[in-house]
Amino acid sequence: MQIDYSKRIFGLDALRALAILGVLAYHTLSIFPELNGWLTSVFNLTGLFGVELFFILSGYLIGGILYNIFTNDSFHKNELRYFVIRRWFRTLPNYFLVLILNLMVLLVVGESLPKDVWKYFLFFQNLADPIGTFFQESWTLPIEEAAYIIGPLLLLLTTFKLFRKNPKGTFLIVTLMVIAIFTLTKVYYSLNTTNTTLLQWNFNLKAVVIYRVDAIYYGFLLAYFAKNASKKWSAYALSLGLLGGLGLPLFLYTIYSRQFFIETYPIFWIVFFLPICSIFLALLFPLFSKLKTAPKYILKPITFISITSYSVYLLHYSFVLKGMNHFFPFKTFSLGEKMGYVGIYYMVLFALAYMVYRFYEKPIMNLRDRSFFRKLGDP
Repeated sequence: MQIDYSKRIFGLDALRALAILGVLAYHTLSIFPELNGWLTSVFNLTGLFGVELFFILSGYLIGGILYNIFTNDSFHKNELRYFVIRRWFRTLPNYFLVLILNLMVLLVVGESLPKDVWKYFLFFQNLADPIGTFFQESWTLPIEEAAYIIGPLLLLLTTFKLFRKNPKGTFLIVTLMVIAIFTLTKVYYSLNTTNTTLLQWNFNLKAVVIYRVDAIYYGFLLAYFAKNASKKWSAYALSLGLLGGLGLPLFLYTIYSRQFFIETYPIFWIVFFLPICSIFLALLFPLFSKLKTAPKYILKPITFISITSYSVYLLHYSFVLKGMNHFFPFKTFSLGEKMGYVGIYYMVLFALAYMVYRFYEKPIMNLRDRSFFRKLGDP
């Protein structure tokens, strides 16, 4: 497969690679239940920040596309329809493929299908309630799909002449409005729920759609500033990158050293913790977006991980890791055997992800550029 590296931004590929590797590190930890201490805490954080980085990166790229569409002088509302169609070509085929594969695995191993399986086909599995035990990593997809629909719908409501006088300002207002609304849902949760454990916070808040769509709109906000403050974006890239890169671990250290734990400060964790983390991660983008390329020995593996990251994410846990554990249980393995198991797991995972990308994901994405679909965006 030929990759046109000139059309890619290495820094953004690097962020995507960091995100997926963080998620993999977190789930790889389940192979080593005997580990504890600071290393376990670090791996837990890599999973959390890997997903949050995915959210911001998605919002930054998709928000930038929406911004260009909406602020164009020749804008027509049909372009928003084509935008949503393009996103569905990118996200839905892989998701439904892996969803069906996971359902087939359940049947093969003799387990019953989840009673709420229909919700997974409509992206309702964690709309307002915690996701079940089946295909748990899919909790991020309904959040992204909701974000891709909410933004264009709200922008569509502002296509009257009154709002078209200042489309850039309208885009910013819509973005801030979405962030405000989903911040208020977290406030509502804090006022109406007794949440005193991280486990409850993790499933009942962090992974529920009605509380998390704002995570993607911090990326929209980034896209707005990248378009409207490009000189400052470039001039302060290093300073902002250092602030984000150093500020996040300092923020986490402060929480730990000052014992700002959820048991005693639930409102802080429910309302403020995730948005603050999103802001620190967002500060990395001006710096990384300036990194256009890298030496080939770095460029090629990072790009490979980046382009296969969506397939890797969908396949990595419920299908590959849990599937391997079912047929080759690692519970009684020695530490050395587990290290070898991890190596095999990563090779199998990336090989499968590449095949899905090469022979399924990419060909389907190419269909969205066919004239039939492009015409759906014509005035």
